[in-house]
Amino acid sequence: MNLLGDLDEKPYALTLVGTLDEYSALVTKNFDITVTITETVCDCELLLWNNPASVTDLTVMVGIDAGDISIPMPVPDTATNALNPQFEKCYHNSGTCDEHGQIASISDILINDVPLTSGWIDFTPVGEEPVASSTAVLTIVPTKDNISATTYEIKVAYTTKYGPDITYTAINLSIQCAVTSFTASSNSLPALPYEVFAEAAVFEIATDYFI
Repeated sequence: MNLLGDLDEKPYALTLVGTLDEYSALVTKNFDITVTITETVCDCELLLWNNPASVTDLTVMVGIDAGDISIPMPVPDTATNALNPQFEKCYHNSGTCDEHGQIASISDILINDVPLTSGWIDFTPVGEEPVASSTAVLTIVPTKDNISATTYEIKVAYTTKYGPDITYTAINLSIQCAVTSFTASSNSLPALPYEVFAEAAVFEIATDYFI
């Protein structure tokens, strides 16, 4: 028999035998009691969640589309409450609790602790889904006009189906600049004289000829 799932509610008659320490052989008294065993009810709300196994460290160049960046997901913790009968019942006979959740809205993405609005970082909710096969992504396209810092901590407020919700750091983002294009100066150099077979000539070029 297994008290988690094999017994229906049922009373059991028990007898307690009481004795006195000094007179245990002479004085005894029996106490009849009834114990009712009830089946444990599964409670998946006891499922806990941990931070992702690792945080994504990401470097993106200004003006370069980083594409879709997968968001690290929290890790379900089935060990902490494993000895709780109500939680253990959920996993009895190959049972389980749905390890599902979602990032419910764009404001659940926090950039340096400020809720995200659409812009150079964008997010579209995908609804509740298994955490192990999440399709949630960020789109990151920084431009020189909307960058005010070089590093960003991206946190996620994750809404779970069972257990307490969790907020955690998902991505550490570093923004770097690079020259992607330039415009040649409209100035033109004057004719530079050089005599064939003469010594090497040195010419100084004014700074306004450079970008």
